[in-house]
Amino acid sequence: TGINNQQSLLGAIANNVRGVNPDRLTITDQQSPFGNIADLYIQAYNCYLIDPLVDENNQFTGEYIGATEIINDQGQRVLAAPVQQRYERYSAGYNNDIAFSMGGNINHKFFFGINLSIQSIWYQSAEYTQENALHENDFPETGFQSMRHSYHLSGSGTGFNARAGIIWLPIRGLRLGASVATPTWIRMQERWYYTMDSQLKQAYYCDSPDYAYNYGIRSPWRWNIGAAYTFG
Repeated sequence: TGINNQQSLLGAIANNVRGVNPDRLTITDQQSPFGNIADLYIQAYNCYLIDPLVDENNQFTGEYIGATEIINDQGQRVLAAPVQQRYERYSAGYNNDIAFSMGGNINHKFFFGINLSIQSIWYQSAEYTQENALHENDFPETGFQSMRHSYHLSGSGTGFNARAGIIWLPIRGLRLGASVATPTWIRMQERWYYTMDSQLKQAYYCDSPDYAYNYGIRSPWRWNIGAAYTFG
């Protein structure tokens, strides 16, 4: 949390969408711009946190202005008043490993072991970016009071691997060993979405579609061979 009297997040968004036609940001019953332009920019526009600038002929100039900004006497966009900015992040999750093992030996000369492991992974996180007016009337032109943007991610997956090893004692004092571990195969599913709400002269809310991505992870094979001899 801090006070910024130089620039606002909305001013930065206005800079980043320079040259983008407002039609490409507008959400209608017939059009969803999501997937073509960053969700943050689309949500800011539809929550009335950025506005396109027009010339004397009401033609779009290619520039935008944030709800926390004004045009000064030099024609420049500047922050109208200091804003309070806040960032929060929360996360939780687990990584479980269930193992099934067996082993044995033959004549106390040959030892072996096998292990099958099943992994399960789950995690979720949420990030919040907020910007607030310090006083109720700091932004009389737009009525800006606050905005909050959030990002929500969750993921889960299951996988497995196997390991096996042997130890052989061919003669007194000599020990030979070998082990192998299969790749760990994990199948992951991730889901995420964004939300934004604003409080100006009235309240607005905009959320993104729910996004999903499935993918697999495969680690490499691992081998180990060793020998040891005890003198004496």
